[in-house]
Amino acid sequence: MKKILIVDDEPYVQEMLADFLQMIGYETETADNGLVALEKFKKFQPDLAIVDLKMPVMNGVVFCEKLFLDHPDFPVLIITAFLHDYEPEALLALGVKEILTKPVDFDDLKKAIEKGLS
Repeated sequence: MKKILIVDDEPYVQEMLADFLQMIGYETETADNGLVALEKFKKFQPDLAIVDLKMPVMNGVVFCEKLFLDHPDFPVLIITAFLHDYEPEALLALGVKEILTKPVDFDDLKKAIEKGLS
């Protein structure tokens, strides 16, 4: 079973994503900021991460920068309600595989996950 790390500071978003992903056959782990996510990454060893951008302690961009230092090809999907605060081209150049906006369409999310894991 493939494993997905969900990184979002909103508990209801974590729960909604985890429920959907488990329903379609993935094992999940959640983290509420990038710092916690880096620790959970080591233990959980996910196959893909779904990451919000705006979070306390360590935001999604810094999380990706740190993650990609040791795992440059690791698949990360960004899901954010605040894309206007970021440059999508810069996120993709950093190594992010896909950027989706909240509220996320589950069909689009499923396709992005399948693409990221292929």
